[in-house]
Amino acid sequence: MLLRFPIRIIITIWMVWFVILLGYQAIVSARYSVQKPDTVFSWTPSSTTGDRSSPYLNEPFFNSQVAWDSEFYLSIATHGYDDPAVRTIPPQADAPAPLRRPLSLNYAFFPVYPWLIRFASFPFTAFGLGSMAAATLAGVLISALGTLAAMLALWDLANQELGNEGGIRAAFYLIAFPTGFFLAQVYTEGLFLGLSFGCLALLNRKQWFEAASLAAIATLTRAVGVLLVIPLALAWLREVRQSKFTSRPTNWQIVISRGLMVLAPVLTHLVWKLSIWGSAFSLVEKHFFHCELLSLKRAFLRGEIVFGPIWRQLPNGSLLHDRICSDRVRHRRLLENVATLPWP
Repeated sequence: MLLRFPIRIIITIWMVWFVILLGYQAIVSARYSVQKPDTVFSWTPSSTTGDRSSPYLNEPFFNSQVAWDSEFYLSIATHGYDDPAVRTIPPQADAPAPLRRPLSLNYAFFPVYPWLIRFASFPFTAFGLGSMAAATLAGVLISALGTLAAMLALWDLANQELGNEGGIRAAFYLIAFPTGFFLAQVYTEGLFLGLSFGCLALLNRKQWFEAASLAAIATLTRAVGVLLVIPLALAWLREVRQSKFTSRPTNWQIVISRGLMVLAPVLTHLVWKLSIWGSAFSLVEKHFFHCELLSLKRAFLRGEIVFGPIWRQLPNGSLLHDRICSDRVRHRRLLENVATLPWP
């Protein structure tokens, strides 16, 4: 059966984009060299010296498509979470007994994307590619195919309101955005958008089980996937409200089962969070990346480190920076005073 014309157009746009992007990266990498280090932020000079000591970033095959977090995804895909070649944090006093040991930084990353890389790389090794080259190629293809799925889902969502032409434009704008090149690198963005937009498109078609399944998988791809509970809940509430204005009797079994499906991303996140991998994730995030859920203090500190030098370089930037810092001090003192109040 032939594909519908708009779908063929979107697939063609995606293929042209993918080929142009890969070619552009190959040409630029061959003709130009970046002057290092990067001195934009206080922490960038030490991180952009050009010393890519990790073996996962030095594979020449598709090397332009790997950087930064690609190291960890490729490491998990080829050697698992406890890869001795990856940096670790020392044993922590607040860690549970099974995790009171050096923990790989791999634990700060969710499992779906690297697991898909592992499975998808098997066929490429049969053609003589090394394990690292096969994993890199699989990672790029998974990201690109996830982007194609996101484009098709976005077209399906926009088509109902904007027509075929508007849906095609929406899909094109996704990859035409300046940061769209991240969607074809060894990063999770392409896959995550495919899962999340696919969830929304299926939800719009009232295919609840499939939508909840994609939401659960998206939650194990990136932490923000848990927020898919919001559109799921809104769609469920809308159906419940609409059922009150119909003459047909309400099928409460369907209503309750769909209400449980709404919780799929939350339940998935809680199960993972309570697992050994979730505990290790929290430890690495806290002690290496200095991130904690809903920690305003750490958010303020990270904002000071990243944006403080920029504020000072702007006109009147020092005054603005000092005013913000003084406001932070007053707010912190206020919170401390509230925390010490005697509560009944």
